[in-house]
Amino acid sequence: MWRNYRQVRILERTTAEAEEARAEAEDLAARWEVMADVGFLLASTIEPERLVPIVARLAADHCADGALVVAAGHRAVAFRGRYTQQDFPLTATPSRAGSFGRTR
Repeated sequence: MWRNYRQVRILERTTAEAEEARAEAEDLAARWEVMADVGFLLASTIEPERLVPIVARLAADHCADGALVVAAGHRAVAFRGRYTQQDFPLTATPSRAGSFGRTR
């Protein structure tokens, strides 16, 4: 009986470790996929008027519920999912640029 209990505990611990390793591997794979997308999108242009909206969209998709990006005289706002500008009253001053809202 003692032997069976010990074997069950070892099996449970091994299973938990395997599930944790699998979850970590999936998380890393997702991060690498995002990094590849980011690299591709950012390399697509060097023009600020096109780059600023790309950065805002990336920030909203991967970092926050919404983003206001102001750079090189250009402004872009992006929101994730069901969020809209009514959820985040914004001012377009450069000192207020950056991500806002609940970060992930």
